[in-house]
Amino acid sequence: MSDQGSENYRRYERAITFSNRLLAALCIHHPEQCPEAVEAVRKRLKARGAVEAIEVERTQQERIAAFAAQRKQKPRPVAPEMLLACVEPRRPSLIDIQVRVCECYGIDRIDMLSPRRTADIVAPRQIAMYLAKKLTLRSLPEIGKRFGGRDHTTVLHAVRKIADRVERDHQFAEQVEAVRLAIIEG
Repeated sequence: MSDQGSENYRRYERAITFSNRLLAALCIHHPEQCPEAVEAVRKRLKARGAVEAIEVERTQQERIAAFAAQRKQKPRPVAPEMLLACVEPRRPSLIDIQVRVCECYGIDRIDMLSPRRTADIVAPRQIAMYLAKKLTLRSLPEIGKRFGGRDHTTVLHAVRKIADRVERDHQFAEQVEAVRLAIIEG
């Protein structure tokens, strides 16, 4: 199998694992109960790279139906709030944030983690630190460690500086928001 084929297969396997957990919980036999949750699962499967997302979904529907028929049971309805809680978007990792910011600003991740302090490196690094603090549950020391072993006060300075600039500069705020959306959408 080619590298591309094996990568697609791994994505497909991850999608099946994910759909096993969620689609069973969604009582897919009754999608009318919570169409938002079903649609969220479809989007999540596609976002995970499962080209065959719809096929996976059908397979899961068939498996759930067969299991319910064997046990002569009806799937229990699930509260829509519980379903939507199951499909909350995952928090991005620090590496995801670093990679996406580097892509948006056209720099290498190695440069972002280096001790270089040129303006073309510092600004994206500070934005990445700011977004890391906003989008993850990581502490300042841990974020600093993952950004080339920087001190937590460096991260705090970056977070405050970017937050202040976002408040003052509308155009910059839109730019940071575009990067944040790129990170969230994966």
